[in-house]
Amino acid sequence: MLEDILAEQQEQRAQIASLKGNRPAPVAAPSLSAEQLEEQRAAEIADHEYYCPGCGQLYDYAQQCVGRPEAPHPPIEVVSTDELKGDDSTAHTAAPHTDNLG
Repeated sequence: MLEDILAEQQEQRAQIASLKGNRPAPVAAPSLSAEQLEEQRAAEIADHEYYCPGCGQLYDYAQQCVGRPEAPHPPIEVVSTDELKGDDSTAHTAAPHTDNLG
């Protein structure tokens, strides 16, 4: 799935560059497997104390997160990454926009 998303992004960049009259710089295909990407994310999580349940950004200190510039969200208090380190996904803090679903 990640490879499909990256391929779509490359295609979109090529289209934008052609509209601008520029040639896109070649982008190397990711050489990491899904398992390797998952291990990489686990290592990133291990290096941080907090994360945002809304967008997944990692933080070293307790604070509020407002999302990324390309995908902002209302301020959310970050929570401990300890809940991500276990195998129980029911212990994860729900993103605010999913609290009232089903």
